[in-house]
Amino acid sequence: MGYLRLTGGEWRGRKIITPSGAKVRPMQDFLRKAVFDILRGKERGAMIADIFAGSGSLGLEAMSRRARGVLFVEKDRWIRNVLQRNITICGIEDKSVVLGRDFLRIQSFPDTFLSPDIVFLDPPFAFDHRKILQALELHMGVFERALVVYRFPRQFEPYVNEEVLRVHMLRRYGESLIAFGTLEKNTTEKVSRT
Repeated sequence: MGYLRLTGGEWRGRKIITPSGAKVRPMQDFLRKAVFDILRGKERGAMIADIFAGSGSLGLEAMSRRARGVLFVEKDRWIRNVLQRNITICGIEDKSVVLGRDFLRIQSFPDTFLSPDIVFLDPPFAFDHRKILQALELHMGVFERALVVYRFPRQFEPYVNEEVLRVHMLRRYGESLIAFGTLEKNTTEKVSRT
């Protein structure tokens, strides 16, 4: 097991647990800080979905910064146990739901789940990212009003704006790209790149 620290908000500096091993690649502190600097407070009062949640670092960071609630989606039971410990460490059991399913195979979301305002997607880089976009498209009705923050490997860049995700801003950080966008079918738009 390892640790990382939350970078802002009420729990700034608080350590959360990260699973060891190749299954999980938590977003580094400086990347999370950069993401939330770009969001500029949009997370306050927002419903959050943290897909491929792993340790829950993105959802917990949003909750530390006064998000209203969070849905974590994580299919691996062992990693979910770590996530559950982190939820307890932060004391947000009453403001979070953990869905133990594979996002690529989810047919529907719980009725109690409110449509999110922000969706964080930080899947393993080895995933077929086209399938992730297909899953987003399948759930367009749930995610259609959300801001999508999607981290993916550089080699996936040619596909990210193909059909479903309309990218408004794309940032490069080493081998990672982080797209900020919305879901819209069959759109193309010039992307702000830095």
